[in-house]
Amino acid sequence: MTVPPLKKIIGATLCTLVLGCAPKSTIDTLPFTKQSEKTTIEQLSDKEKTVLAKPIIQQETTVAQVYGEHIQYHDFSTMPVDELAKNAVPPPLDLQSYVDGTRLSSRNPKVSDAVALEKRFLEQAQKIRLWESNQVTSKIGELSVHDAILLARDIVTTKIVYFDVDGDKEFLKKNGAHLPRDTYYHLGQGDCDKYADLFILSFKTIKKYNPQLEQVYVTREIGENILPHAWNAIIIPTKEAVHITQVDPTFYDDKENVFDGENAFDAERGFHLPNNERLFVAKFYRGISDYSTSFKLYAATCSTQLLDSQDDLVNCFTDMAFTAYMSHNADGVAEANKRYDTLGITERKDTMLYYSFSIAVDERRRAAAETIAEQFSEKYSDSFWALIVDKRLKNTCWDCPPPW
Repeated sequence: MTVPPLKKIIGATLCTLVLGCAPKSTIDTLPFTKQSEKTTIEQLSDKEKTVLAKPIIQQETTVAQVYGEHIQYHDFSTMPVDELAKNAVPPPLDLQSYVDGTRLSSRNPKVSDAVALEKRFLEQAQKIRLWESNQVTSKIGELSVHDAILLARDIVTTKIVYFDVDGDKEFLKKNGAHLPRDTYYHLGQGDCDKYADLFILSFKTIKKYNPQLEQVYVTREIGENILPHAWNAIIIPTKEAVHITQVDPTFYDDKENVFDGENAFDAERGFHLPNNERLFVAKFYRGISDYSTSFKLYAATCSTQLLDSQDDLVNCFTDMAFTAYMSHNADGVAEANKRYDTLGITERKDTMLYYSFSIAVDERRRAAAETIAEQFSEKYSDSFWALIVDKRLKNTCWDCPPPW
């Protein structure tokens, strides 16, 4: 099956769709400064940047408490998934709720008839592997972890072809929009998020019949660069680390596009996810909504000493300001803006300034909010955020308590 040159399309639209738009428990074993204190790269000692000792697993604790920076990324093509699965342990509760989709509904794809979809998946597995119909589930149970993941992928990519189901007028007129995922599978057409969600669902079916997959999880992308695209992560927690890989079933199904050979399923470092490992870990914690931990990691990473591209610096400081805002850390937002200003970069400064405005509004600091609003009027009147700033300034109840 073939699909359009997706990477070129995504790359061409990235600046328009992403860069100008809004972005989407403490680590006890790391001696980071408290949330209310300013954290800079210079304030972190060498000890604070070292690798943590092996953690002790307790499922009731958070990922940050158990693993710290022990979040290890692998390319899928070289990831020892079978060995890792043998040593897998239940994830901490915050990660469990993420992989189960109980906190984020977007991680839990909706279907109209789960029983019928499972039947279709098993029928497709039978066709791919040429199994006898009465042996399908037992054969699935005998698969290695690696082969089970590939079968879940192939159940999707051998059935559907890429099509702009969210934008094609004829398709929408005939079938409608925002359909259950099993409907797209039945129609045999889907775009990137349909591929990704169907891969999650097909893996859940495979997992049901293969006990080796008990602590292996397939979810949507995490630790990723923000792109107008969708793909998947595979997560295996062990006693030593949370092991993660990212894979792209849509690009894998694109035989005319960017990837060739055995590694066609791998996500690409520098495109799907950052090259910098610490930046990936910070993004991972942002992905599971541990904004306090994520902020600390961004604060320790956002510097020209550790990041060698302007894009990485821009994204790092923007995320640092965002995670500070999300963890109600006004000093952190101010510190992100201050350090960013010293670089002399203006790209996305309006976004970072908006976080300063927003936290001033949330804390009911009217004078500070009005001062920032004046900066928007003078310097960023064409910004998307300027409209929101003006509206919030007029509509905020300044005598009301903070929203948290």
